[in-house]
Amino acid sequence: MIRPRRADFCYPDADFHEMLRDVALFREQGADGIVSGVLLPDGHVDVERTSKLREAAGELPFTFHRAFDMTPNVLESMDSLIRVGVDRILTSGGKASAPKGSSELRRLAFQAKDRIKIMAGAGIQRHNLPLLLNFPGLTEFHASAKGKAESAMTYRGTAAMGHDDSSEFSWYETQVELVRELKECLS
Repeated sequence: MIRPRRADFCYPDADFHEMLRDVALFREQGADGIVSGVLLPDGHVDVERTSKLREAAGELPFTFHRAFDMTPNVLESMDSLIRVGVDRILTSGGKASAPKGSSELRRLAFQAKDRIKIMAGAGIQRHNLPLLLNFPGLTEFHASAKGKAESAMTYRGTAAMGHDDSSEFSWYETQVELVRELKECLS
């Protein structure tokens, strides 16, 4: 994924040039595809910069990530991305999670036809994946399948290393069992 920082998807020139360099580096290193997204200050797809990223990706598949969910009109945004030549859109249907955006995902998958792939992502778990499997045209899914991991470190000093309230002694990582459960739903 080509994303130079957290927060929004409206990037100053320095960040955007870094993104273009990263795409070139990923291609040189044999990446299987590029995932990125750029928006204008008004929330619309930055067609010009997305075109440049798409061009830089060359023959690699290009996925526009969940920046798409921050746009004011997802159907208009999808049409813009089709014109740019994007291969797929990773989306939760404009909501906090794919299950919450399921009606919009259904509409996007229907409107996409064979012009672009819609990949549902965000909040997908074993109990809600079957709902999304019933939507014609929706055949790709993204899940972090993450769970909380705890440090084996017993000494816990008073210094904090982060800038927020996150713990220095726990983190989220992909859990093999959760991936296995999702794969079973697809069988």
